[in-house]
Amino acid sequence: MLSIQEADGYFDDGGDTIDGSGQTVVDDISLGGALTAVLFEHDGERNFIAELEGPNDELLVNEIGSITGATAVPTEAGEYIIDVDADGDWSLTIAQPFAPDEEIRTPPVEASGEGHDVVGPVEIDETVTIAGSHDGERNFIVQGYDEDASGRLAGELVFNEV
Repeated sequence: MLSIQEADGYFDDGGDTIDGSGQTVVDDISLGGALTAVLFEHDGERNFIAELEGPNDELLVNEIGSITGATAVPTEAGEYIIDVDADGDWSLTIAQPFAPDEEIRTPPVEASGEGHDVVGPVEIDETVTIAGSHDGERNFIVQGYDEDASGRLAGELVFNEV
């Protein structure tokens, strides 16, 4: 199973990477109507908060301390900003991935990992059963999305368990 954090060249045009330190507002981000993936990294001790603001608003990450991860959110086409609040150096890579045909899997598939990540793609043509396990102490949240962030899997909540 492909993890966006591990992928090389998975994003269309490689995505846009923005580096910064401390509190910053990143503007002039133009996104299409699709699933938007954001890889993030923070080297600090306090909260790292990144919020996408524009035609639709989404909290991308809100974690304490140093962290590396990825998240995906559906976006409408339009102009966006990202409001970053951090106490250290940070990096964001923003892209709208479309899976190359050779990376698309069909059930049964397995994925595993640690922390925030985006995994896939999985082509689902019919009803499937999804099972999962988690051995952490905080929420285990899994959501399903279509590549274009629409259709029957437009943010379908699969798991949200402690």
